[in-house]
Order: sequence, then structure tokens, then C-alpha cells
Amino acid sequence: MNARAIGCLLLLAWLVTARAQSVTSQIDAIISRTNVAGNTWSMIAENEDGSAVYYQHEPDTTKAPASLMKIVTSSAAFSLLGTNSCFESLAYGHGAVEGGVLHGDLNLLVKHDITWNEDVFGKNGARKPLDFIAAQLQSQGLTNIQGNVQIYGACVYKHTSGSYTRLTNQVNYNAEGAQAFFTALTNAGITVMGKALGQSGFAAPGKLLYTYKSTNLTYEGSPLRLDVACIAMGKVSHNVMADLLLRHIGYEFTGTDSPSAGQKLVFKFLADKVRLKTNDLAMEDGSGLSRNDRFSARSIITIIRYMLTRYPSWDKILPIGCVDGTIDNRFCKTDGAGNVHAKTGSLRISADLAGYVDNPHDHKRYLFAFLSNNTTTNRMDLKTTRQAIDDAVNVLAAPNVSAP
Repeated sequence: MNARAIGCLLLLAWLVTARAQSVTSQIDAIISRTNVAGNTWSMIAENEDGSAVYYQHEPDTTKAPASLMKIVTSSAAFSLLGTNSCFESLAYGHGAVEGGVLHGDLNLLVKHDITWNEDVFGKNGARKPLDFIAAQLQSQGLTNIQGNVQIYGACVYKHTSGSYTRLTNQVNYNAEGAQAFFTALTNAGITVMGKALGQSGFAAPGKLLYTYKSTNLTYEGSPLRLDVACIAMGKVSHNVMADLLLRHIGYEFTGTDSPSAGQKLVFKFLADKVRLKTNDLAMEDGSGLSRNDRFSARSIITIIRYMLTRYPSWDKILPIGCVDGTIDNRFCKTDGAGNVHAKTGSLRISADLAGYVDNPHDHKRYLFAFLSNNTTTNRMDLKTTRQAIDDAVNVLAAPNVSAP
């Protein structure tokens, strides 16, 4: 080999190394900025199949994942419940029905339907499922209810994406739903003589009159199967939907309505299917609102890869940069616009982003998970931290991305 050929090879090797160092040095410089230097990070970026690591920084250190927890909850639900599963609510008449008159209470057992909110059915549309049930009962000839209208089980009606629920308040949530059901029945022409009440437990007395399924209604034109409902949950990062979904997982398999029952099944899914070690992970809810939740960047990116490979419809829950969801105003006028598909996470002490970017230059897909926490103060600089994360993701969307 002549000197010129050797020189060309050396130059090529230097260019490859320089580009690889450029990715690392750029992201290292980003997370060293003054306004985010006090944050602690768990970060990783890999190619689509995980055979090459493009960047990593404490990838196995667990952090508060905030709403990245919805990645975990939805993934387990897809696998354990099935993408085509739906949510059921059963109407029981506790008393004889004669000539359209129910001589007793109308009891509705709601089994964690996560869709009864305006993020699914639009402004002023949260009552749509209850209106549907009322219309079905009216079509069966029901005209008068002599007793009360009561909701059992786990109903959460018309709560917004940013709110939260407590298991101990479930009877109150059921009462809110019962009042809306009372109105729906009245509007359908059914007279109710009693009151609207919330009850505890899942043993609603009476004879089954009607079974409502979430797939009776649609979201953006598609029947509300589990995978479709999770689109609404993921795009707006709906805390109540995620927490209710975790409880539903626990209830469906164990008969116990609690986050802890759901968590045990989620961790079994992570261990058996995703092949994650769960010893250092912690999950207290389905939404990520708890500061005690703990996941690492590597665990999150592993779950994302598993879901993208095995459940194509799961991809639709991820917001798209400068397009929709919680990153509709991020990545605009950058290479990430329309190309970043990622779930956000935000707490006072946490700013996170995880998903993938389709690079518009080399047409490759890069998976990433960036978790940033700051526990030294009660509030981190969320604006500058989010910008740092976006800048780091845009490094993966730029030309000449090379693995070390």
C-alpha cells in the first residue's frame, strides 16, 4: 500500500472518529450549560435495533420518569389486556320492571373506563358514553325509575389531563358520574324519582339490563379499543387515564382495584417479556406523578424498542414534534419537526423525553431516552432543561450521525 493510500485511510479514520466524538461532545456540552449544570441525567441514544450506541451518560441510573411512566403503563396494557380489548360498564335494574317502570334502583357498574373525558370526546362531550347508555335503556322501553341512580366500581368522569385521583375518593368520583348519568337519563326521556349516588365496590345488585362497551363509540373515527384509547392518553399525557388503566390491569387479573396490584403485573411483564431487571425500578402509579417512581434511560429505551417491534399501533400514542400532543410547539424550524416521536415527562424536579427520531438526512431511526432530575431544589428550570433535551435530540436529527 502506497503512502497516498495510507494517508487516505488515516484521513477516513480520523473523519469517522471526529464525527463520533462530535455527537458525544455536542451532547456533553449541552448538558453542561450553566442553567442545567445542576441537573442529574440518565441518557442513552441507540440505533433502531440497539446494535450501536450513539450516546450514553449514566444510562442505568434510575430517575423520576414523570410522565414517561405512561410508556410503561400503556406497554403493559397492550401486552396483558390486548390491543383489541375494551372497557365495559354494566347497567343493572334492582327491582321489577313493569310497563317501562323500574321499581327500584338503576345501578351502573363501571369497570375503569378511561375514556369518559373531553380529551377523548371533545369539549362538552364527556357525557357521551352515559348518553349512549341512557338511549339504549330508553330503546328497551324504560321510562321511569322509582329508586336511585347509582354508580359502582371505578368511574372517573370529566377529569382533565392535568388532574389526579385518589383511590380513597372513589365513592365521590362515582357520585360525580352518577349525577351525569341522572342527567343523561332525564334527557333521554326517562324519569328518575330518586337521587344520584356513588357507591363502593364492584358488586352492583340487580338484573343485567345492558352492557356498554367502549367500542360502541369512536375516537377520531376508530372504535375505542384499548390501543385507540391510549392514543388520547399519550398525546395529551392524561394522568387520570393512566392511573385508572393501571388499576384496571390489577382488577382484571386479580380482582383487586389498586395501583399496587397493577404494578406487580406490570413488573412481571417487564421481566418476562421485555427482559428487564426490575430490582432497581419503582412504580407507585400509572401516570408518573409520584416522585418515588424510578426508571432509567436504558429501561425506558428497551421498552420503547420492544413495543415498536411487536405492537405497531403503540407508535400512535407518541406526540410528534411541531405537530401534535405535548410537543406540538417543540422542534419547530429544526430537523426534528415532524420527525421526533416522543413522550414527555414533567414534574417540578423532572424534565424527560423518550422516543425516536427519523433522521431526514441519513433516513435512519434513532431511539433515545433523556431523563433529567434536580432534587437539590424544589423546582428545576424546566424551560431551559427542555430546550437542552430538544437540542440533544436534534443532534440525532442532524447530518453525519456516527456511532462511537
